[in-house]
Amino acid sequence: MPTHILGEAGLGVAAATDDYPNAADIGSEAVFDTVLATRDPVQVRRAFVHFRASRLRQEEIHAIAIRERVVDTFTRLQLPVPADNPKLSIHGFNLDVVASYSAFLRQRKGPLGDLIQLHRGESRLDSRPNKHLVVPEADFPHKDRWVHIVQHGVVPMFHTPLPVQSTPPKNHKSWTEAFPLLIRDVAKGQRRGEYLILDGDLLPLLMQSKQIYLSPFGGAPKDGRPLAECARIVHDESYPRNHGTSINAATTNIPLEIHHDGVKQIAQWGLDAAARWPDDVVMMTGDVSGAFRHIPINCRFCGYFSGYIPELNIIVVNLSLPFGWTGSPVTYYIAGQAIKAIHNSRPGFHNLVYCDDHIMLGQAGRFETRVADISLRRAMMMVLGTTACNEEKFTQWARRCKALGLIFDLDTLTVTMPATKIAKIVGRLSALLDATTVSVLRMRETMGLLRYLGMCIPVAKPFYNRLQAFLGVLEKVARPLKLHETQVEDIRWLLALFQSDALQDMSMTRLAGGYSAP
Repeated sequence: MPTHILGEAGLGVAAATDDYPNAADIGSEAVFDTVLATRDPVQVRRAFVHFRASRLRQEEIHAIAIRERVVDTFTRLQLPVPADNPKLSIHGFNLDVVASYSAFLRQRKGPLGDLIQLHRGESRLDSRPNKHLVVPEADFPHKDRWVHIVQHGVVPMFHTPLPVQSTPPKNHKSWTEAFPLLIRDVAKGQRRGEYLILDGDLLPLLMQSKQIYLSPFGGAPKDGRPLAECARIVHDESYPRNHGTSINAATTNIPLEIHHDGVKQIAQWGLDAAARWPDDVVMMTGDVSGAFRHIPINCRFCGYFSGYIPELNIIVVNLSLPFGWTGSPVTYYIAGQAIKAIHNSRPGFHNLVYCDDHIMLGQAGRFETRVADISLRRAMMMVLGTTACNEEKFTQWARRCKALGLIFDLDTLTVTMPATKIAKIVGRLSALLDATTVSVLRMRETMGLLRYLGMCIPVAKPFYNRLQAFLGVLEKVARPLKLHETQVEDIRWLLALFQSDALQDMSMTRLAGGYSAP
C-alpha cells in the first residue's frame, strides 16, 4: 500500500494483523460510523487498513476456492489441469490456461458459457461472476440494477439478431502498427481476469454455433506520442458501420439517463467553498483504476464481445465491459453513483463524480477533510474490490488542483486548460487541416479532446456541433473523407481559439452559470 494513504498515522499493512474490535464486521457502515465518531484520524486510518486487509483475505479465499473447483472439474473430465506455475509465452500469455480451456471446449463441443462460469467460480450457491463486487448498504440511484449486475453480470439486449460469421473481420491497420505494445496489454488482461484466451482452431465451432461474435481490434495513441511508442487497445464494436451488423448497432440502449458532475458543478462548488473558507479551502481528486474492467458481462453473452489475433492464432473473449461498447458507460455510471452515495452518506462528506473521476473540496485541517481520502478509497473498495483505487491519480489536498483535464485555482477562482493539452489539441487540429482525407479514428481522437469546449467557451458550441456531425457521417460511410470548406473554416476558428488565451484563467463564476451547488 502506498505510504501516502496512511498519512500521519504511519501505519503499515502489518498493522492489519493486530487485534481490532469488531474485526468480523469491519466492512459494516455502522462500524465505520463508530470509528468516525471518535474524530481521530489515526483511528480512521487504522480502521481502513483493517478493512482493506479483510477484503483482501475474502478475495484470496474466493480465488483459492475457484482454483480448487477448476482443478476438480478438469481432473474429473480427464483434461490437462492448468499448472500453478504456468508456462508463459514471449508476450506474457498463460499458455497452460489457453491449452486447458481450449481442450475443455473441444471435448464438450463448445459450451463457452459453461467454461466462463467455471473460470469465474459461478455456481447455484454463489452466482456472482466477480466476487469482488458488493451491494453496499447505502441507497443510490438504480440500486436494483446494481444488485442484478452483482448477482448475474451485465445482460445486454439486442434489437437485431447477430448474424453467423464465417470469417473473422480484419483488424485495423493501427493494430499492426502498435502490435508489440497492444499484445502485451492483451496478456495483462488475461492475467487480471479481463480476457479469456482460446486457441484459434476453435473459431469455426464457436462462430457457427453463434457463441462468439468477432469485432476488429485497433490501437489509439496515448499521451500525444506516436502510435508505435505509446498506444491503448481499441475494440471496435461499431464495425462494420455501413454494410452488416455491428454489436453497437444491434444493441438496445439502456433506458437510463446519465447525469455526470461536470465543470459547471465543480466551479459552483468551488465558489461556495471559497466563500465559506476563503483562506483554507482545498481540493483533491481520486480515480477508479480500470473502471470498466471491474463490471462483468453475463457468462452467456461474453462471447459476443470477442476478437481474433491472426498473428498468434488466438481468440480473445471479453469477460468485462469493453471500452468501445455503447452500453459500457451507462452501466458503469451505476457503480460510480454507488461509490458517490457511500461517501456522501455521512454529514460533512461530499464528492462529485464524472464517470471514474471523483472530486472533493474541504477546509484544510478539518477532521472530515483529513479523512475524506480514506472515506473515498473505502467506498471504491466497498463497491468494486481492493484493486479499484488508482493510486497514481489520487492527488494530495491543494489550493490548485487538476480535475477533468482542467486546472482549478482556488486562490484566483479561475479554471485553466493546461498548456500541454492545448498544444496537443492545436497539433490535432493542424493535422486535420493538413490531411488529404480524415479518418474516423483521427476525428474521434480530436473530438474527445474537445469534450469540455462548449461548456468553457459557449460561443464555440456551434463549431463543435458541426464537427461532431461530420464525425457521424464518417462513421456511417466507414471510410476517410475530405473536409468540406465549412468544416475547414470551423477547424480554423477553433485553432485560432486555442492559440489565443481564451482558455486561460477562465472565471469560475462564468463557468458556473447559475448552477446551485449542493
